[in-house]
Amino acid sequence: MKLFQLVLLLSSAGIISCQSNNVTKQPQKDTIQSKPQDGHSEFVDPIVKEIENIDNADLPILDSYLPPTKSTDTLFIVLNYKNGAPVKLEYTTFEDGGAAYGTSSFYFLKDGKIVHKYNYDSYDSYQVYMPGKALIWFTRNKDDKQYKITDIPADGMDAYLAAFMKNLNDLIQVFPQIKFNIPQMEHHGDLLLIVFAPLKIYESPDTTSKLLGTLETRDRVGFVGVNNKKVTIEEKTWIWYHVRSRTIEGWVIGHPDFIQELNDENGD
Repeated sequence: MKLFQLVLLLSSAGIISCQSNNVTKQPQKDTIQSKPQDGHSEFVDPIVKEIENIDNADLPILDSYLPPTKSTDTLFIVLNYKNGAPVKLEYTTFEDGGAAYGTSSFYFLKDGKIVHKYNYDSYDSYQVYMPGKALIWFTRNKDDKQYKITDIPADGMDAYLAAFMKNLNDLIQVFPQIKFNIPQMEHHGDLLLIVFAPLKIYESPDTTSKLLGTLETRDRVGFVGVNNKKVTIEEKTWIWYHVRSRTIEGWVIGHPDFIQELNDENGD
């Protein structure tokens, strides 16, 4: 099953691609290492408990959506917030073919952690962003409540983190009135994107800046970061992506009709 990569999962290093409906592949069995008795419960249990408390809280709601693209249905987004700050961001996920399938959520915890929770039939998957550090990934069985920690290889961490941040920034663009305090970071370009239509690339996130060239259909580039300022090109509106290839580096509109994360389906 593929989740909304918004288009959510990535690339080299055994990661998956998310189409701006972001999608992350599930941990392989041979990478799963630990169980609660191994000493990780002090980390996992408070996270799961805080998420459960958020789910049960009566919080104000903002609704929004991202219009259908060539590859997905309408993406609905619901934000719970408190005192003007985000608490939970729930959004539509898509199966192969682009039909709406279910939902997944980002949670903004009190200590600054951001958790991306994917819902599956028999278990939940949690990717936890540790402020100033990296991602911790664990799954939790819905029946026996046991969890397993997934080992993210050091040389794959940047791509996982890039997919996490790209997906989150894609979603929050519909709530400009909320201050998200998401760190803006520069990635190594390990997360690969594929171009679906000729795409102008600029020196800076501004269409009045120097035009560096044009990315052609089927070109592949590495994802470096985002600028949350929106731009409209050919009647498509989205935030800016910072991308690089072996020959060029610059800024492009990130709309999924133009560019998405590379995956098994769109890479053929």
